[in-house]
Order: sequence, then C-alpha cells, then structure tokens
Amino acid sequence: MLEENHWETHYALSLDLFNMSASLCWMQADTATMAERLDDVIKHSKTFDDSLPASCLLVKLLASTSDFDAARKNCGLILSKLGVNIPPEVNDSLVQSELKEMNETLRSITYDQMKALPPMTNETKRNAMKVSNLLCSYSVSTKPMLVPIVACLMLKLTLQYGFCDDSIVGLASVGYSVLLFGDESQTQLAINLGKVCECLIAESPRKHALQTRLCHELTWTLRTMTEPMQSVVALYPDLYSSAIKCGQMDDAVLCRVAYCGGLYWTGANLEKVASHCELCIKESAHYHQTTILYLCMSYLNSCCYLTGKDSSDVSCMSMEELSDIGEKTMPILEWQVFVHMCGAHFWSRDYRKLAELSARYRSEQYPHSQQRRILHVIQSFYEGIAFLWLARTTQQSKYRTLGERAVNHAAEMTSISRWNYESKAMLLQAELFYVDGDLLSAEAAYKASIMSAHEHKFVHEEALAYELHGVFCVENGMVTNGLEQLRHAKQKYEHWGATNVATRLQRYIDGIAGAKGSW
Repeated sequence: MLEENHWETHYALSLDLFNMSASLCWMQADTATMAERLDDVIKHSKTFDDSLPASCLLVKLLASTSDFDAARKNCGLILSKLGVNIPPEVNDSLVQSELKEMNETLRSITYDQMKALPPMTNETKRNAMKVSNLLCSYSVSTKPMLVPIVACLMLKLTLQYGFCDDSIVGLASVGYSVLLFGDESQTQLAINLGKVCECLIAESPRKHALQTRLCHELTWTLRTMTEPMQSVVALYPDLYSSAIKCGQMDDAVLCRVAYCGGLYWTGANLEKVASHCELCIKESAHYHQTTILYLCMSYLNSCCYLTGKDSSDVSCMSMEELSDIGEKTMPILEWQVFVHMCGAHFWSRDYRKLAELSARYRSEQYPHSQQRRILHVIQSFYEGIAFLWLARTTQQSKYRTLGERAVNHAAEMTSISRWNYESKAMLLQAELFYVDGDLLSAEAAYKASIMSAHEHKFVHEEALAYELHGVFCVENGMVTNGLEQLRHAKQKYEHWGATNVATRLQRYIDGIAGAKGSW
C-alpha cells in the first residue's frame, strides 16, 4: 500500500502506478475508477510531460461518452502546449486549399521514400503526433472536415522530423481525406496512399494495433474502393480479435459495429446481422461506448423492421429516439438513422414519404465531405429510385433531374469499383430509361442489374432488381413474365431474411394474378 503522502515521497512510482491503473480500468470498462485515477495524476503532475499520458487517456474517456466536443477541445489544448496550432474553424474552402497545397507532395510519396526517413527522435513532435492521432480518430464521424487539416499536419511533421508509427495513421488519414474531399481524378491517388500504408503496417511491430486503429479509414473506406465489399467485411472478426489482444477496447467495439454495418449493407442474412448487432450492443454498453451503442441500435432497428421480428435479447431505442439524440449531439448518428428511415420507406415502396424525408438531407448539401461514404452511396441510391418513380408517375421534371443526378453518381462509383456498385448503377439506369420511354434499353438494363447483383453476391440488390423488372413488365403488358420476375424477387427476399418485404410483395403478386385471372 502507498502511504498517504505518496505523491510527495514516491512521485515517480505513484505516477507510473496511477497511469497503469487508469489504463487497466479502461480495458476493464471501469470508467468511474479510471476518471478518479486520471484526476489524481493530472492534479499531482509536476510537469506538462508528466501529465500527458493521463491527458490522452482523458480524451479517450470523454470520447467514449460521446462528448466529442470536449475530447477535441482537450486535444487542441494539448497540441497548443506542444507548439502545434489547429484552426478554430474549418470549412470546405480551407480543406480544398490544404489538399491542393499538399497535392504534389502526396503524388510523390512512395513506400521506399517513407522507409528511408530517419526515426522521429524529437519527443515533443512524437507527442504531437500521438495527440494528433487521437484528434483524427475522434473527428472522423463528428467533424470530418478537421481530419484533412490534422492529417496533413501529421504528414508535414513526418517529412520534417522523421518517421514513427503515428506517421502511418497520418498518411492513411490523408488518403482517406483525399478520397472523401477530393474530386474523381484524385481517387487513384487516395488508393495509392492506402497501399503504401498497408505495406508500412505489414512491417511494423505494432501491426495489429495499427490495423485496428485504421479499421475505418484504411479498411472500410479505402479498401472498398478496389476490393469486393464482402471480402473487406470478412476482415473484421480478425481485426476485432487483434484489438482485444492489444487492449484497444474502443477500437475493438468499432470493429464490431463496422462488421455489423458491413454485413447489413452487403445483404447478409438479416437474422445473422441482428444476432451480431445484439452482441455489439451488449459489448458497447459494457465498455461505455455510447456512440457505437446507438449506431448499432439503428442497424438492429432496420433488421427488425425488415424481418418483422423484434429483438428479445437486448433493449433497443426506437429510430425516433435515436434521431433525437443524433440531432442534439451526434451528426453521424443523425445521418445514419436518417438513411435507415429512408430505407424503411424504400423497401416498403413508399417513395413519396422517402422523397419528403430526403429533403432534410438532400445530397447536394454535402458537395465534398460525404460523396464517397458508403452512407452517401446508399442514400443516393434510395433517393434515385424514388425520384425516378416520382418522375414517371407525376411527370414533374424536378424529380427526373434529381434522379439523373443519382444515376451519374452511381456511374462514377462504378468507375471506381464495378463489383461494389455496378448493379446499383444499372438499376438506376433502367429506371431512367423507363422514365424516358426507352423500353428496350430499360429491359436490357434491368436484366444487366440482375446479372450483376447475382455475380457480385448482393442478394438484396438482386431481389430488388427482379422486383423492379417485374413491375416494369406488368405495367407494360408483359404480365406473365412480370409475375415470374416478381416470384424470383420474393424468393430472394426470403433468402435475405426480409420477411416483411416478401409479404408485401406477395400481396402485390396476388393482386396482379387475381386481375389476370379475371381477364
């Protein structure tokens, strides 16, 4: 036992023990004791350097409770004491200016160049890199425009003062920023930077820790640009295990929810997705990761809606409750819940309500920062199908314009990854041909979408393409063929586990078959 005045008599030992205790509390989800230990360290530290490990852990603690504003503010204060100043306000103009300034440097970066850099020995700069790493991590979902500013700063420090493990995080975050904020011509640059990072990580002694830290920026965002989404999703169980071994519980839970989201968006069986969501909800609650908890609840809500089965294993907030929380404190949650709510209208074919809802988050409100996020791709797809149906049924030109914008966006994404986006692009194109009255081209595009979705193993998109093709056939007098397509769609929906959607489609089939019989 330490004596009562141990901070005076055994300062160095007390510092080590209390920092170690706080770290162990973090891994064991004992946030109350962790907060007490950190408070003791910060209160008794004799120098700024002595307080730094505790200050960084405090940032993690704040972020775990979704107090991202305080987490970022603390990072900014620490960085200012390390001689690094972050702009108080960032906007798209500043981001574009920073990326333009760095463009030539980024294009010249290679694996060999990074390996040839000397080690970063300046302790102040190494600490600045560590804190900048944290700031990037907690800005990705809550203040994305800050990421390119901080990431470019990390790269500049690396090139000037030498290489460290956090240099890889900085470079990967730059690539992530180029992809999200740059134009189409810079996509390959972002992919190349990601490949350099993967090579550097493969040789690092901290390989597992770096892989899990970059599970969003490098794995989910950059790798899905070139690799089949299903193969990327399959990486997450191993990344989760690596995070657990490294004691990075926040990254472990992030890997867990990313796996749930990846399974959901790629059309995995919905009961399997729901089961993983329930595990994630329990784990994120245990480790007090409230943002992850709420994000996973949105996935579970959608699974329950599509399957028609409520979760009996965990308590789950409604979409409306989650939306209220997101609106007040978590923009990424608000946006994700919105996309899920659009999905509910989409899969029920309530396109008018979807169009009304989409006005809140119309795609053009985000000209750069969201264009290549998976959420934006899904939102644009949902909106595009709805707008083109409204264009056809209302004859209002504004809906055709909005639908055509979604067609163009899907075509751009297909040029990046045919596997991941072609079936969506072909289905949107089929609907646009239908709007324009080009029935032969529409027929060919529907069939191409079905084939692409089947080839690339997106069963939910295959079901949707069969359904929309069937509706097209029925509406244009090819009722027998239309019913065949609709029955294929129902089988695929059942395979996906979307019982509610299959039931809704069966009612439509029964109505068409009944009308045909009365002829």
